[in-house]
Amino acid sequence: AGRWQILFKLRLPAALPSIFTGVKNAAAISAIGAIVGEWVGSNQGLGPVMITANASFKTAVVFAAILYLSIMAIALFLLVILVERLVIPWHFLTRDKRH
Repeated sequence: AGRWQILFKLRLPAALPSIFTGVKNAAAISAIGAIVGEWVGSNQGLGPVMITANASFKTAVVFAAILYLSIMAIALFLLVILVERLVIPWHFLTRDKRH
């Protein structure tokens, strides 16, 4: 086999479980990064809403924003899991059932 065949038929499929692990982590953490970015340099979005609600003691609004952020991060994580199951179905068939 040539170099490209080895890459695409052997190395890339073998690396996909590790790649999807990183993508799952990034999907969950990206929601946090978006909120921090909005806190620092935006006047629209959940960040400024949370800052304003916190300053005016509207705890329910702050918790609603946190709940929305949590649901968004979980949805992104589950979406990546779905894509992972579609792209590498053999990984779930061959891995240990105890995990």
